[in-house]
Amino acid sequence: MGSRSLARVCESPGLYDVNFVKERKFAAADRLLPLEEEDATHPSYGSTGSSESRRFSSAPRNTSDPKICPNILSVSLRNPHLYGWTPGNRRASSNSAIKHLVSGTTMTSWLYDDPAQVHESPELSNNKIVNFIKEGKFGAADRLRLQLEERGVTITPHPVYEKAAIANLQWSDMEQCLNHFTTWFSLVPDYDKYNPPTYPGPFKDVRHTLIHTGSPSKRLPLILRFGLLSASKGYLQPMFSEIVPILKRSATADVGANWLHDVERVAVQYSNAGDAVTTARRYRACGVEICCEAGWLDHAISIVKLERKFTLPRRSYVLLLRSLRDAGRLDEVQLVERHLDINAARARLRVVTPNGVVQQPASTAELKDIPKRTVNRQVVAATLRSLKSQLQSQSCPAPIDLIRFLADFRTVGGSQRVIQWLRHRALLASAYCNISWLKAELRYHNIERNHREILRLYLTYLHTTPLPGIFPYTLTRLANQYGIQAAPAEYPKYILHDRWLVLKPIIRLVPELPWALATLRALYNGYRGEKAFAREVRETRAAFISTFGVCGAADDVRQVFEDAGTTPPLALVEAYVEALARTGHVEEAMGLLAEIEAGGSKRGSGMRVMGYDGRVEVAVARLTTYGRVIEGFVQVGMLQEAQEVERMMRRRFAYEYGLNRKLDEAMRNLWALEMEHAVKQVRACVMFDV
Repeated sequence: MGSRSLARVCESPGLYDVNFVKERKFAAADRLLPLEEEDATHPSYGSTGSSESRRFSSAPRNTSDPKICPNILSVSLRNPHLYGWTPGNRRASSNSAIKHLVSGTTMTSWLYDDPAQVHESPELSNNKIVNFIKEGKFGAADRLRLQLEERGVTITPHPVYEKAAIANLQWSDMEQCLNHFTTWFSLVPDYDKYNPPTYPGPFKDVRHTLIHTGSPSKRLPLILRFGLLSASKGYLQPMFSEIVPILKRSATADVGANWLHDVERVAVQYSNAGDAVTTARRYRACGVEICCEAGWLDHAISIVKLERKFTLPRRSYVLLLRSLRDAGRLDEVQLVERHLDINAARARLRVVTPNGVVQQPASTAELKDIPKRTVNRQVVAATLRSLKSQLQSQSCPAPIDLIRFLADFRTVGGSQRVIQWLRHRALLASAYCNISWLKAELRYHNIERNHREILRLYLTYLHTTPLPGIFPYTLTRLANQYGIQAAPAEYPKYILHDRWLVLKPIIRLVPELPWALATLRALYNGYRGEKAFAREVRETRAAFISTFGVCGAADDVRQVFEDAGTTPPLALVEAYVEALARTGHVEEAMGLLAEIEAGGSKRGSGMRVMGYDGRVEVAVARLTTYGRVIEGFVQVGMLQEAQEVERMMRRRFAYEYGLNRKLDEAMRNLWALEMEHAVKQVRACVMFDV
């Protein structure tokens, strides 16, 4: 319909209200609305770049006749049955601009709600935008945002703006979509490790919309922009690991290399000054390795030749040299070797599965440090002085720093009196610092499996924290058996919300009590009806499964696993496989391990598990998965089965000792079992010869 048709309608105002709406020519009807000048910038009133919206860009607008001024679409939205427009066919509009707005939500009245007047107080105006978005009135929020920007009012970051960014993904024009998504997502607050956000995430709704649904390759510009914005706000993981496979599969070499360089730049800008070199080194190495894996060798060489104040990990050079030799580019091998520092400290390898999934190391104090830290008495003494200074200023260090210090302090053989002195300093520093210090100590002792020390800390400082079921009675029995005589300290009493830090060691120590199996069953029956946080339930159930496996109660192991539902967490599945192996159910354990492996090799197959963000995903075997199965078979002396699991692991991962702490412990036990069997065979041969 051209401008002449529109003019003809203006001359006959009695026909437009039926014809335009019945014929679904909403763009033409929209041109008749009396619009404010600032409204012309919103997608509901302007061109989106589509052919139909441009068709009416030059149409005349006759708004002087009072018969043409009523809000046509508002009338049709309030009375859809008058014009044959039912809720079931609202998405059938052919016009891209109207389609974007109507399909954004299930209610469409917000499209034409004018925003309230801008308040003199910036705080009230910011609250108005937040309320508009919470109510789903994204158009009104966008117009109010434009008015605030014109008046120079600063918009305060808020997590709810993620919802507005998702709503603007419906734009049909990619440039408009990128601009509006960037505008709203930039208003999401940055990550603050000292005051972490309370809303779920990070950005699980955006990740689900862009990465986990439909065809991500068609949304590559949006996905890459989302990755850069997340990195600039300190939320690079897990987005980086999810975007990299899409980048290698769908992006060109220039686009991929430029994005990796931009990610490094924004990550360094967000990091602290002291961590800038480490951050740049880590993501520069990732850029080299990803370019090698994707076949972008020219860009990998360019990244290696960039000026820097650090040495790339040896693994990056080795991967690049291997890729160049495989490609037959022997002349460039010497060029790369000139940048190779043979004496550089070797960092841990990035283990990658055949389908491109990066295998992360275990989250322990030792394995988080890349490159490897130097641990000696001088370094520990300097860290001790730093902790003392922070506690004097009533500021508490990060929990991971405390865990590192406790591990290093134990490595150099420090006295426990120093730890007790620091603990008392932390308890007197502030209300936040005291509980943070105690939680860091409890986490460290859980990693090191110092269960008795956890009980002593609980009885001394945290005994006012209520425990569920018969856990208090079991704790008393354990304290009497081990002679733990810990009087309550003369400090304020604290309530520990992360009770699983105490429940796990109690469960782990039950097998050393008389009537262990009956006690363990009573503990679980009393805990089943408890309402607790998701992590507490996950950690506690995993401890129950492992302990029932130690006691040889396969039926109880299955009962706990069935109580977890149809989509249990992956950690629970790993504990279940280990318990099956420990109780001698070889076929069931190997079958479940094969089902987990199928999730990383066959699309649409494998076991469904619950991720840490609450979403259901396909289970992918990790190094920890194989390590727990090996440990289960080793504990019952099944050498052949343990060796078979090791062969399965080596077909999937390039394992080296020192990569995963739990797996290293299982491999040491496996080697000891192999030596034991070898000695028995030698003795049998000697006795046979005699």
